[in-house]
Amino acid sequence: MRWSLIVAGQPPSDLEAIAAAADSDRTAAPRTAQAVDVLVSEAATEGLVVVGTDADLAAVVGFMLSAGGDFPIALVSRGDSDLLAMFGLKRADVVSRLQTGGRYRSDLGRVTIDGTERPFVTHVTAASRRALGSLGSSADVTIVTNRGSHHHHDAWRVVACNAQHVAGRTIAPKAALTDGRIDIQVFGGSFLARTRIQRLSRRGLHLNHPAVWRRSTPLCSVVIPPQWKIRVDGIAAGSGACEVAVQADAFDLWI
Repeated sequence: MRWSLIVAGQPPSDLEAIAAAADSDRTAAPRTAQAVDVLVSEAATEGLVVVGTDADLAAVVGFMLSAGGDFPIALVSRGDSDLLAMFGLKRADVVSRLQTGGRYRSDLGRVTIDGTERPFVTHVTAASRRALGSLGSSADVTIVTNRGSHHHHDAWRVVACNAQHVAGRTIAPKAALTDGRIDIQVFGGSFLARTRIQRLSRRGLHLNHPAVWRRSTPLCSVVIPPQWKIRVDGIAAGSGACEVAVQADAFDLWI
């Protein structure tokens, strides 16, 4: 599969070292199970942190911000990064794009689940285990926006996006890494509506479907059934209610 790369944090001083990261065996498998301090230790020894998933990038950026430091972070992917899907960078373009490309001051999402806060760069999702399996899998979902308004839904899935893609689908075509807001959507409707939404969402054409509710907000609370599983940047992170917020202008992306 094609490798792609993006750089976050401090601008890279050694472009060839950044490009060489795309050939590194260290990113052949997801590294989210590793402790953040293990990943960050590479910055001290090699001047560069190399990560292989969106979740790892979010964890290291979160650590960098809390520690008050700044160092280059290279995200290398074999095509499964929703962040990289926004830009379509190829391995051969890495050095030239870093030399001539621009800086994007980007937002970092933060989700609090059961009192524990986690950073994210792309999305938070929550869904019924049988979201596509039967008509009886919907449940009561409440979204409380930053203005205190309550929105009640009979739904089977909720997504909160800082970027446009979720598992390769253009779920949030109006989301932006630079707008200081989270794009939140709630999916409801019958089984036939669900299958229709799934097809439309491949190209981001589902927003006008009557069973899709959307808001753009800097902060919201999501009240969902306790058995619904939450995934943060594609990684299982708990279940039940959560609060989603955005930290605007949190870090730099060099593209």
